[in-house]
Amino acid sequence: MTELSEARKAQLGTIEAYFLPRSEAEVKRSVDKWMKRLHSRGHTFFEKKVRSILETVAKNTDKTEDPVLQQACCLWHGDSKAAKDTKHAAIQLTRPGDEKGQVTYASRVMVFLFATDEQLARWMRLPKQPLKMRCGNQRCVSLACIAEECDLT
Repeated sequence: MTELSEARKAQLGTIEAYFLPRSEAEVKRSVDKWMKRLHSRGHTFFEKKVRSILETVAKNTDKTEDPVLQQACCLWHGDSKAAKDTKHAAIQLTRPGDEKGQVTYASRVMVFLFATDEQLARWMRLPKQPLKMRCGNQRCVSLACIAEECDLT
C-alpha cells in the first residue's frame, strides 16, 4: 500500500501550488515508456487515440511522479470538475467514431489501459463509480494505489 507521507502532504499544501509539468520532450518520453506497458485492448479500443490519452495523463501529472512505473502516489493536476465534483480525477475521452466525447474517471481509464484481463474483469464488476485509492487521495491516478472497490463517498 502506498500513501502520501505526512511530510509530503504538508509540503504540497494545495496540490496545484507545487505542480511541475513535463516539457513536451518529457511528455513524449513518458508516453513512449508507458506504450510498452499498455495492454493490447488499449490499442484495439482507442486505436490511434491511445497516444493522445496517455499524453493527457503525462501533461496532468507531475514530472517527478509516474502513475504507471512507480509504486507510489501520482497526483492528478488536471480536470476534476468535469466529473461533477472536485474530489476525483477526470479525463475527457473521445472514442473512435464519437465526436462529442465523454468524461470518465482517470483511475478507470488507467485500469482499462494497463490492467491484466483478470484484473479488468474484477474491476468491471464494480459499479460505474470512481475507484477507491489505497492511499486515501482520490486525486491520485497511480496504478499502485487503485483498489478493487469503489469510492462511494
